[in-house]
Amino acid sequence: MPRKITTLKRASDLMCLPGRALLQTNTHAGKMWAIMPDGVQVADGDVAKIIERNGLIGMPDSLWPGLSQTYRRP
Repeated sequence: MPRKITTLKRASDLMCLPGRALLQTNTHAGKMWAIMPDGVQVADGDVAKIIERNGLIGMPDSLWPGLSQTYRRP
């Protein structure tokens, strides 16, 4: 089970480390965002802020065209 991130700053700091990705997954409770490989969960309300703040780009990996489920640093 992913660990919950309590602050936007901590999530942004983790995304600055090499090899990190912000992933959207689906669980029995609905969708969930987590930073991998750390396995820490990101609050839904912070996802857009993390993507914008860190300049992340969506990867073409989703089941639906134009709907990215993985974001990485360029």
